Amino acid sequence: DTTMNDILFRQGENKEYLVIPYRGFSNNDMYKVKNNAMKRTPAYNFYENNFPKYLLRNKTFTEGLDVTKPMACELLYDHTKGYDVHNFIKATLDIVSRTMGFNDRLIRRVSCATHEIIEDNL
Repeated sequence: DTTMNDILFRQGENKEYLVIPYRGFSNNDMYKVKNNAMKRTPAYNFYENNFPKYLLRNKTFTEGLDVTKPMACELLYDHTKGYDVHNFIKATLDIVSRTMGFNDRLIRRVSCATHEIIEDNL
């Protein structure tokens, strides 16, 4: 069962989904030009610092995951209407790969879709 703003992550064909109770973050807001250089935005730093990384260290989820070989993953996002769900991929995979200790270049195929459209209660 999932709740509002979940990310569902699955690596490999035989894995269960890892439900991450955290909203997606658009790649449009990850970096901005500052002093002629691309810099991480404060919003992206906040997003990454508060991402529930402890879930990615769950032995049940990581068991059998070979982080030295090419891989594919499936991402499903809950989000409000109007979001381009594909913009969430980069931030999610960057955080997942850094937390789990592999180069995100090993992710050779990504499937990304909307899991559920949620109401915007703000």
